[in-house]
Amino acid sequence: MTIGARLATWLQRSLAAVTRDPLTGLATRPHLVRATRRLVAAQAPGEYLALLYVDLDGFKRLNDTAGHDVGDHVLIDVAARLSEVVGRRGVVARFAGDEFGVLVPGATSTEAVIAFAESVARSVRDDAVRTSASVGVAILEPTARPRRQAATIAEALIMQADLAMLAAKRDGGGRVDLFTPEMAQRARTVSEAVAQRAQVVLEQSFRLDFQPVYDLHSARAQRVEALLRGFTPLGQTLRPRALLRVAEATGRMPEVTHWVLEHALAEAAAWRRNGHLVPVSVNLGCSELALTSSVAVLARSLDRAGLPGQALVVELNRDSSAPDLAEVESARSRLREHKIALVLENADTDWSMADLHSLSPDEVTLSQSSLASDGAATTVGSALVDAATYLGARVTAKHLDTDALLRRAVRLGCAGGQGSLLAPECEPGLFEWRTPHLTSRDGRARPLTGRGAVDTFHTCTPTFSYAERAFAETRRSRDPSSPLGPGGFSRPRSHFDAAEES
Repeated sequence: MTIGARLATWLQRSLAAVTRDPLTGLATRPHLVRATRRLVAAQAPGEYLALLYVDLDGFKRLNDTAGHDVGDHVLIDVAARLSEVVGRRGVVARFAGDEFGVLVPGATSTEAVIAFAESVARSVRDDAVRTSASVGVAILEPTARPRRQAATIAEALIMQADLAMLAAKRDGGGRVDLFTPEMAQRARTVSEAVAQRAQVVLEQSFRLDFQPVYDLHSARAQRVEALLRGFTPLGQTLRPRALLRVAEATGRMPEVTHWVLEHALAEAAAWRRNGHLVPVSVNLGCSELALTSSVAVLARSLDRAGLPGQALVVELNRDSSAPDLAEVESARSRLREHKIALVLENADTDWSMADLHSLSPDEVTLSQSSLASDGAATTVGSALVDAATYLGARVTAKHLDTDALLRRAVRLGCAGGQGSLLAPECEPGLFEWRTPHLTSRDGRARPLTGRGAVDTFHTCTPTFSYAERAFAETRRSRDPSSPLGPGGFSRPRSHFDAAEES
């Protein structure tokens, strides 16, 4: 073969690599963009041009559970189905991952395009592997336009179809959505919000709120959870979920974790200097804790604050990028060496019984879902309480915002409780120490049970719940001699000031 022939063969192969996806054999995104430009420039009168953005629902779950080989097989199968539906009338391309583009010329109406998009969604659906597709549709109506605008219009069509697909995802997936101008406005709003959050993370415009976790039988604060809050220059408060998503995307999660640790432990050290030996808890994701250096970082932070390991509690959240459980188990062993306690957050919804057994946490928390009034939720919650108790872990019910929720938590056998009913989230300076047992001051209060003066300690029962004591506390004026601190009955100082004024 001559050098010229070899060069021609090489060029053909290179061109094929640029225009064809190696896994599915479909066209690539650049090829579809070029085809869109040509069809926009050549659009005939009365002809509608449509671009479909197809994204598979549940594909990440399939990849994670069944493996990448199965995932690749599904992608090849979807590519074949799309090609069969579209035929020679359009262009099918694989954009990236589980995202596909379909270019459809020659439609006669918007209704015809929507009907075709719905047939595309049906063709992709596969109940055997539990996959469906969210399809976004952008339509270019037949209007006269300069040919030089073809490139801009082609890019705009893809962007509009992408926005419509995201709207279909938000509405539950497995459906078709047509692009509307409102979607673009929403995208701009979301983009501005993300940029604002990124600025907050970059500048570390944070504060910590705190909320006690109580032992429901002794009314003592077992620990105080540190809750991250961000705030914008206009004073808007940002909740942690939005901040942490941005921190993960920008690679700044270690900096955020360091900030939370330093400030939370500084508060805990101040409490100890005032005689309040109450641990502080911080939230970490599995992917953070599984890092080899994570426990060493926690230990160094404790040393800098002059605190023992018992002063810190790790509340572990199962994030979307959770690593192999063996890595988390290794970190759990290192936590024990430093006497740092571990809490599994939302054990009823995010963790399995096997996880509970493997990690052997010191405490687990229940979400509100296990405190629902229906029998199924109660059964799940009761089973988890039994399993945790058998393994020696305490059970704490979170988000106790009503008396009914707290009564259900007590009946389930939860040892701990946290929620606005017992104490709100507050900045550290707004907590006031209240004695952990009923006092003579309480004994002179109006009886709560009809049994005479309340002058002895009561455990939580359905007839005399801690919630009732908490409600009674809100009706008493502030004790000026109470030192500041996060334990016992915690209420905002502003509440007691308002009670005195009234």
